[in-house]
Amino acid sequence: MTSFSTEQSLQQLAERLRRISPMLAEELEIEELILYPSVKRKINKEGLKPYSAYTPERVPQERI
Repeated sequence: MTSFSTEQSLQQLAERLRRISPMLAEELEIEELILYPSVKRKINKEGLKPYSAYTPERVPQERI
């Protein structure tokens, strides 16, 4: 779930994985938060703030 990570931390993760095995970095799956009503309530309840997220009607086609 990359929505709770900064771009910098994601790049650091990919670099660490690449040092272990280039294939691990290539296979890193990016999954972003979709703010369905129940999800939005839960993250608000916990005081979480995602760096990136989509509303259900705005998910880019390439993410489906």
